[in-house]
Amino acid sequence: MSRTITIKGTQEIKNIELANEVLKELNLRNIIIQNNQFIYRGSEHYKNERKKEIKKAEELYKEKYKNYLKDKILENAKNQGYKLKKEITQDNKIKLVLQKRVY
Repeated sequence: MSRTITIKGTQEIKNIELANEVLKELNLRNIIIQNNQFIYRGSEHYKNERKKEIKKAEELYKEKYKNYLKDKILENAKNQGYKLKKEITQDNKIKLVLQKRVY
């Protein structure tokens, strides 16, 4: 008989809705969100597999959270009267520039 273990993620969750979206997207039913962390409680038999799943969930959450923050910043800037301009740099990266509207 295997022991019951608890595996906690290292990433602090700041947006529960995004974290739930990540769990649904990756179809991780055994992992829950508690105390702003991804947590697995269950059989020791699946320990390594669950650690990989938590790491994968944290990476996807981090990516989604960065996009969420960027969208919030751009939305806030537009509300304050800034205009968004895109510039393509020499190394083909897109650079976002906020320009204050002057009337």
